[in-house]
Amino acid sequence: MSIDPSRLNPETQNEIVAMAGTAASTEVHNDRLEETNWSLQEVLEELRTAEEALIQQNIYLEQERQKYHDLFNFAPDGYLVTNPSGVIQSANQAVSNLLGMRQSDLIDKPLIVFIVQQDYSLFYHQLDRQSSPPVGVASALENRQQTWEINLQPRKSNAFPAEVTVSPIYENSDTITGLRWLIRDISERKQAELEREQAAQVLAQLNQELEQRVAERTTALQKSESRYRALMDGASDAIVLLDAQGNFIEGNQTLEKLLGYSQAELRHLHMSDIHPPTELAAARERFHDVVRHEIAPLLKSIVLRKDGSQVPVEITGTWIEVDGVQIVQAIFRNITERQQAELALQESQHFIEQIAQASPNILYLYDIQSERNVYANREISTVLGYTPVEIQAMGASLFQNLIHPDDLTIIPAEYARIAAAQDGDILEFEYRMKRANGEWCWLLSRNSIFRRDSQGRVLQTIGTAQDITAQKAALLELQEYQQRLERSNVELVRATRLKDEFLANMSHELRTPLNAILGLSEGLQGGMLGSIDKRQQKAIATIERSGQHLLSLINDVLEVSKIAAGKLELDITAVAITDLCKSSLVFVKEQAFKKQIQLTTIFAPNLVKIDVDERRIRQVIINLLTNGVKFTPMGGQVTLELQIEDSIATHPGAVSAANAWILLSVKDTGIGIAPENQSKLFQPFIQIDSSLNRQYGGTGLGLMLVKQIVELHGGSVSVASEFGRGSCFTVRLPYHVSGEHQTDTAAAIDLSSNPISLAEPLPWSIDDAETAVKSPLILLAEDNQDNIFMFSSYLGACNYRLIFAENGQEAIDLAQTLLPDLILMDIQMPGIDGLEAIETIRQNPRLAQTPIVVLTALAMNSDREKCLAAGANEYLAKPFRMTQLRTTIQQLLSRSDFDE
Repeated sequence: MSIDPSRLNPETQNEIVAMAGTAASTEVHNDRLEETNWSLQEVLEELRTAEEALIQQNIYLEQERQKYHDLFNFAPDGYLVTNPSGVIQSANQAVSNLLGMRQSDLIDKPLIVFIVQQDYSLFYHQLDRQSSPPVGVASALENRQQTWEINLQPRKSNAFPAEVTVSPIYENSDTITGLRWLIRDISERKQAELEREQAAQVLAQLNQELEQRVAERTTALQKSESRYRALMDGASDAIVLLDAQGNFIEGNQTLEKLLGYSQAELRHLHMSDIHPPTELAAARERFHDVVRHEIAPLLKSIVLRKDGSQVPVEITGTWIEVDGVQIVQAIFRNITERQQAELALQESQHFIEQIAQASPNILYLYDIQSERNVYANREISTVLGYTPVEIQAMGASLFQNLIHPDDLTIIPAEYARIAAAQDGDILEFEYRMKRANGEWCWLLSRNSIFRRDSQGRVLQTIGTAQDITAQKAALLELQEYQQRLERSNVELVRATRLKDEFLANMSHELRTPLNAILGLSEGLQGGMLGSIDKRQQKAIATIERSGQHLLSLINDVLEVSKIAAGKLELDITAVAITDLCKSSLVFVKEQAFKKQIQLTTIFAPNLVKIDVDERRIRQVIINLLTNGVKFTPMGGQVTLELQIEDSIATHPGAVSAANAWILLSVKDTGIGIAPENQSKLFQPFIQIDSSLNRQYGGTGLGLMLVKQIVELHGGSVSVASEFGRGSCFTVRLPYHVSGEHQTDTAAAIDLSSNPISLAEPLPWSIDDAETAVKSPLILLAEDNQDNIFMFSSYLGACNYRLIFAENGQEAIDLAQTLLPDLILMDIQMPGIDGLEAIETIRQNPRLAQTPIVVLTALAMNSDREKCLAAGANEYLAKPFRMTQLRTTIQQLLSRSDFDE
């Protein structure tokens, strides 16, 4: 093994040279070589040991470097390094998370870009302070680390407060090569500090009030206690003081009301006694936070009352000191009403949403700026076939996709109208939109301004859209129909004239055969064609009355036709109006006597003859008197009155120059006419009461004839009526005085008569029924006397017992009282009609199975269904054969016996 001489120390080198130069003895030379060898071995061992130590040192340094790297990257706080100008050179993962950028993207970015603008000056001040070179060795060696707060702005999220610690990086102890930054998000701490500050302010305010009250009083302890209790008890919130273990010390009166305990009972309570198990853990945790002087945020909880009921509350807790003892003050606020209000608000919002969804029209909210639909109810699916989500997804292309091209051109004008509109204005706009199936539909939108920006520009509109496609089609059809109608008007006028002429010319043809019927009836009743018995006389009388009624109807129809055709001519003569009125009263006197109605007249004195058609005016007076008697109940009154307008009554000699009128009025105390029905008067074939149970007959032509005849005389007819109290019809005729100037001096007369009773007993009594139990009992509900006579004659001959009811109420009463075996029911009856009577009878359990046969002139299919649905067993439409009625009765009675 060779040895490098340069590795030996100088002394050894000199000795070797001396030994070689002096040729010392071999023994000495060997000894020296051996020593040198040992020295070299020791040096080699030291070198090997040093090399191993160096390897271990490198491994340790690598481990330390990795540890530092892990600490740097996984530290909870943000660490970064910048150059002295604040440009980021390295950053850990925490900084990446805080600033919302990858670590690689942060490199070479100025830190200032992540600072909110209002903190720029603070940032630059601290940067300049850290980056400035040190003055002297002492300044360089001093700790220049600074900690301060600043607001950072991440890339994609909201700004947040941060605590920043920065220190310089030195090279050669006097040159700053960079800055180390420690960044910590203190948002939660700031929020906690804010809440702590607010709580401290509330507590400070309360303490200030307490101290002020105490300071203002320097009297005895009893007064101080009284003031304290007044403060506690006057608080709207419940206040309680507790020791550190949660035992109640005292509470105010509001707490007593809240929990239902007396003050003495409260002192024995623990905080765990007033919370249900579900709320106790949270309440305990919050209480311990207060005891530990930690910030305890507001707690929503539930407290238990003494009676076991539960009350929702908000609880705030504070650690306070009273007389040197630290206790917990808890404030309980009852939030029952607030929760109810919140629930009501939610229900109201739900209600509004339900209304919007239930609307038959499209409801929408449209954003003008972005030109897109913000909201639409589900009706849009029905109208257009698109869901609200699909409509919103169309965005600004909504109009381009769906509006008709012809209507797109007027959209800018609509925008201009909206921009100029005032709040509350309703703007209507018609346009066409394409449905999902490709069809076009017309819509009518009504828009109103919903929201504006700070400059007053319209941001959003709210509106409704109604599908008017059908209306548009109907309008087009109506226009076409009107055109066709105009073309047919000429033909219609001609056809109407021909119809009126035809009806007027039928007078002779209709009267001839009817005259024979009435003449023969009169001859038979007078015995001119041979003798007849009483029963035949009654039958002939029925024929004669029916013929007279038919003649009256024909006369009214023909009169109306003549007037409409312009063929009615007036025969104007001088007529004593008073005599005419008196003679007209004779025609209704018998009717009034039967109903015990008092007839009275009130005539103005000194009435002269007037020029009128006597027969036509008599027809007017009789029609009005007949209506008055017909619609006035038993024992009422009808008055015929003659008065004069203007000054003729006092100056009859001036009649020729006066514009005067004579007023003929018929007043009654009858049923009256409701205001909504008065417009139906004077119309042909119109009955105010047209229901099944109408009490009064008639064709509806009488008042129409009155109106037309009076108008032919140049007059008018008016009515004043109060429902339930009576009516007054007034005829106003021109007072054209006859040249004879003959005065009518008739005075008022009274045609009243003594009341008479028209009630007749039933054909048989209950006592009679007890002796004839074997014959079936039939209840006949019929208001027509001729039909009653016919049915009673036939059914009596068939050995049936009969009881009679002339209206629905009588039928109900007799059925419930006498329990007949079978009921024959007419439908059109006064008072309660037959349908209602059947329904009422069926409600009685004892009459639920009684056979009911409907006998009516209502012959439509729907009429049969209505009768059977009401509870009838059979339905016979008039006219029918009496044998058919007998068979029906026998079948129903035999079936009833079998069921029993």
